[in-house]
Amino acid sequence: MYQRQLQREDHTQRFLIIPTNGDGWEVRQERDNEVLITRRIYDWHRVESARRWFATEVDQLRAAGWTEVTS
Repeated sequence: MYQRQLQREDHTQRFLIIPTNGDGWEVRQERDNEVLITRRIYDWHRVESARRWFATEVDQLRAAGWTEVTS
């Protein structure tokens, strides 16, 4: 549903929002394959909020020299 991945040198950061088995969404942030944040959300408004927060984080990382990787 939502996936953004950025890279700088040998480091990566991923932002994911994944639907679970018909029962909410998993919101996850990873850095170098380490999970920093993982939450299960059941309210669509909170999913939208997480997506906006992720977009802001991606913008800040890009401004700091990170490059977005397309799958």
